[in-house]
Amino acid sequence: AILAALQGAAELVSTDLASSLAVDHTALVDSGMKTLVAREAVVAEALEEKRWDLTEEGRAYAAGGSPEYRVLETLRGSAGKTREEVVQELGEDGAALLKNGMSNAVKRKWVVMDKAEGKLRAVVETAVADETAELLRKVADGQVADGSEMAALKK
Repeated sequence: AILAALQGAAELVSTDLASSLAVDHTALVDSGMKTLVAREAVVAEALEEKRWDLTEEGRAYAAGGSPEYRVLETLRGSAGKTREEVVQELGEDGAALLKNGMSNAVKRKWVVMDKAEGKLRAVVETAVADETAELLRKVADGQVADGSEMAALKK
């Protein structure tokens, strides 16, 4: 299959070939390409490629919104809610979403903690962009983000 793919092509990228043949890239290289190189049937050159893939958590945030955005949306239109109320409204992963989202929501000045009443309040009522979810969707679509954006996503 490798030699057939090379017919009429000056060069071939192994990741593309693995995708077109619906085989695992490592298996293709280890079982086929290395054998052909050893027999001097082909010449191979190693290329380094960086790719970013989303974790399950990243895919969930891309689809449903970042934790900070979800915390904000839970608080919008209310006079404030306790942490317990926010956790309950956020659902099954509410405690983790609040933990992960609260600090970023405060940093972005979207949410404040009213210590006197023990309630969280949204302080921005205008539309805000969920930049984290937008960036995650960009990465999922194979668009490379710059280094500073990727560093922020890793946090």
